[in-house]
Amino acid sequence: MLSCGDEVPLCDNGENIKVTKTNIGEFIDKVLEARSKEATEQVEAIREGFLKVIQEKTQILDFLDWETFERRCTGDKKISVERLKTITSFPNNGADHEIIPRFWRVFEAFNDAERAAYLKFIWGRCRLPMELGNLAYKH
Repeated sequence: MLSCGDEVPLCDNGENIKVTKTNIGEFIDKVLEARSKEATEQVEAIREGFLKVIQEKTQILDFLDWETFERRCTGDKKISVERLKTITSFPNNGADHEIIPRFWRVFEAFNDAERAAYLKFIWGRCRLPMELGNLAYKH
């Protein structure tokens, strides 16, 4: 049974083969193979996204340390209020509305953990996206 609840055959006529002490190793191998293949589509989507993030073929990995690689994939851990201001809009209030400066004063008073928690609550992610020139994500 896969993680989604679907039952898949592990081998031809597998439903009629009993698992015994002698074939348990083969059974485990087939279960592991089936479970590893169930995420093939998701892994491929992650790989495609990964290649978009690094914007080059995988040779670029030879030049990145793990910290730079992490930052390129997930964004910077430190939330820049100035950067957030450049990608934030308040569609229900004009830029001159009194609530806007009040919001930024409160947000600036947050520590990094509180800023990350706030972003996670309103946006579903706790880091700002990488700046990709004019391809920065707008939310």
